[in-house]
Amino acid sequence: MLCPKMLLQRYMTAVTCAVFISTGAVLGQDQIKAVGDTVSFRPANLNPPFTSIIWKHRSGSDVIKAIEWDIDDGFSIPNPRFKDITTLDEKTGQITITNLALIHSGVYTIYINSREQEQRFMLKVEMPVPKPEIEIESSSNPDVVYLRCRYSEKIIWKNAAGKILTGSTSHPPGEFITVKNIGNPENFYTCTLKNDVSEETSDPVYERDLFKGQFQAKSVGDTVSFRPTNINPPFTSIIWKHRSGSDVIKAIEWDIDDGFSIPNPRFKDITTFDEKTGHITITNLALIHSGVYTIDMNSKEQEERFMLKVEKPVPKPEIEIERSSNPDVVYLRCRYSEKIIWKNAAGKILTGSTSHLPGEFITVKNIGNPENFYTCTLKNDVSEETSDPVYERDLFKGQFQAKSVGDTVSFRPANINPPFTSIIWKHRSGSDVIKAIEWDIDDGFSIPNPRFKDITTFDEKTGHITITNLALIHSGVYTIDMNSKEQEERFMLKVEKPVPKPEIEIERSSNPDVVYLRCRYSEKIIWKNAAGKILIGSTSHLPGEFITVKNIGNPENFYTCTLKNDVSEETSDPVYERDLFKGQFQAKSVGDTVSFRPTNINPPFTSIIWKHRSGSDVIKAIEWDIDDGFSIPNPRFKDITTFDEKTGHITITNLALIHSGVYTIDMNSKEQEERFMLKVESQDQAKAVGDTVSFRPTNINPLITSIIWKHRSGSDVVKAIEWDIEDGFSISNPRFKDITTLDKTTGKITITNLALIHSGVYTIDINSKDQEKRFTLKIEMPVPKPEIEIERSSNPDAVYLRCRYSETIIWKNAAGETLNGSTNLAKPPGEFITVENKRNPENFYTCTLKNDVSEETSDPVYERDLFKGDM
Repeated sequence: MLCPKMLLQRYMTAVTCAVFISTGAVLGQDQIKAVGDTVSFRPANLNPPFTSIIWKHRSGSDVIKAIEWDIDDGFSIPNPRFKDITTLDEKTGQITITNLALIHSGVYTIYINSREQEQRFMLKVEMPVPKPEIEIESSSNPDVVYLRCRYSEKIIWKNAAGKILTGSTSHPPGEFITVKNIGNPENFYTCTLKNDVSEETSDPVYERDLFKGQFQAKSVGDTVSFRPTNINPPFTSIIWKHRSGSDVIKAIEWDIDDGFSIPNPRFKDITTFDEKTGHITITNLALIHSGVYTIDMNSKEQEERFMLKVEKPVPKPEIEIERSSNPDVVYLRCRYSEKIIWKNAAGKILTGSTSHLPGEFITVKNIGNPENFYTCTLKNDVSEETSDPVYERDLFKGQFQAKSVGDTVSFRPANINPPFTSIIWKHRSGSDVIKAIEWDIDDGFSIPNPRFKDITTFDEKTGHITITNLALIHSGVYTIDMNSKEQEERFMLKVEKPVPKPEIEIERSSNPDVVYLRCRYSEKIIWKNAAGKILIGSTSHLPGEFITVKNIGNPENFYTCTLKNDVSEETSDPVYERDLFKGQFQAKSVGDTVSFRPTNINPPFTSIIWKHRSGSDVIKAIEWDIDDGFSIPNPRFKDITTFDEKTGHITITNLALIHSGVYTIDMNSKEQEERFMLKVESQDQAKAVGDTVSFRPTNINPLITSIIWKHRSGSDVVKAIEWDIEDGFSISNPRFKDITTLDKTTGKITITNLALIHSGVYTIDINSKDQEKRFTLKIEMPVPKPEIEIERSSNPDAVYLRCRYSETIIWKNAAGETLNGSTNLAKPPGEFITVENKRNPENFYTCTLKNDVSEETSDPVYERDLFKGDM
């Protein structure tokens, strides 16, 4: 008979064996990867030496060899699924697979010396989720809309507070949420898609864009006016109502019999009303006036909603400085509850920490640049205030010097207390701290680090250090220990190379009156024109900056680029307008026709030659002389070029990419000064997200046996759709599935429901031959309807109107005149205009946003609403 203890041991042994039998074969690694990623598997507990290794891939019941190696025959990848993307380390058994596709999902096993190992390596490959777009569906209730995220991935809805919202799935695919107008125009909603390999969040959809009407943000004490549109007089009664949360009250009412009434004390003495237009004005606003305003006319509620947010202006913040135990680190604190924006001297936005509310703090390290500074900006919908800058020179005690490579520097400590028995100068660069030079009364001088050998000297009586022949590695912070005690003083050194003399690059645009000047350097860049005015450069193509230069008809105007750092300054040679705009420029598509006609001609002519320059290649396009007539010596222009010998007028039809370049004309054996520039481009189209596009090749051979459309985006080239006479149609790439069709007779491709990833260049192979024509497609998001922000100035007869967007901006007044906007580097993005009181209440201003696929114009801002009491 077994005792209970022995029975328990036998039971545990049986369970352990059972678990081993059922799970021992799946020990290993599990990995989830995105399409295009790289994965590596490495077996454990190996026993070399190896004479053969085989990695196998199981997907369902299908088992194939991914890669194999043996000591005699070397490597082999028998299956095309793994060719060109799979490598194996025969010493460790590690396999690496790059450019993963969905078909690489499955279980991987390894055989070493013809014996299968126990480990299993599971791989799941998934497509990254797309960036979702939220669809807006209206309801019969003007204060309710539905937001739909029509995707099959996991969906997470959130509002502006970060609260996760529960979506409904009554209409798959995807989910929708029901959104009510809560009177907070800054509230927004997002839809996030998530799977095991990626996460993407939609652009936010703001409440102010969901509900019809106007939104205004005002300061406490300001005045607001709302005026309904599409009114149908005559009126017998009008009621303005105010909703704040679930509370709805009458702000003011009027009827034809009883006149005006303001039943709620919240609006008494500050509310007026025009019974002919429905226009309401509320003065001396308070926080309690925030909310949604609606109007009932003749006892019927109108659909328009007027949203008002009343806030106190933010104060000018003050930065508090808190020392740390590290003399090279301080904390800057902005102790406020408003939105806080930290910036450094370069304008870079810094991330603040919120561990000690209210407000935020940033940790500032001594980077050895005394001109660097930090600011704290408070911002709400009605105001913005920035603190005085706090400079690094005021945060860290000591001296700062900037030197060129090869220069000499000296540092001398103050407030010393001799006699000294030891002195050590230390150099800190980042987290690296080394001794530059040391001395003690017994052993004398020592320079332990080769960085300072032969260039460093030292006066042991004063502590004065001198370093010659400086290099970049000598930049940093220097400290001194005297008698084994570190002194508080910090000596900051910045060593830089002198800037080079810059050269300006000239880039042509499709507009003959516009060029781009580029200064391709990483140093600080200053652009100026001939008048000495500093111009704002753009940084969309780093390194460096470019400016857009328009032909203003002044050949003596010029532009310079200056590079500057703390130790030097160099300015480019000037680029004159007279050298930027010569002759004519035309941009054409493949297949188009172009004509050039010289001016200031002096007949009679005995000979004319048109020449074409492309790079260093110069050929004759067409020539004529009075004796021999016409000749087209180069096949590039045969059958497509004609010429009028009386005027010099040339016409080229059926243009191709090779016809791009500069055309010149020789008359009577003398080259004329005029230049005719031609740029031939592929057929380009710009479309909005969700649109449809079609491309159709020209001059195709009717005997077609195969067609392949390819899509190139950067270095990535994929097949969009293919067809051949035997196998029919195929769409191998999921990017084009369910949205792409092909007409095999004409070669025409059509793609519906376009997304940003469909931008790029499309080419067509017909009967296995690449056709010359290129079709360029650019997909963009439609621009939003802009809202104009109003900023007061110290002058009561002037205000600033701001359109804070990054798209092309067009300002206009009521007369339709285009106005020039200004850009403020301190408040990007967008433009502003300065509006002066012209005493014309019907004058208004609009801001239009425009891109290649859409155009939206703001509601007009009337002068009567900009200037108080002057109308």
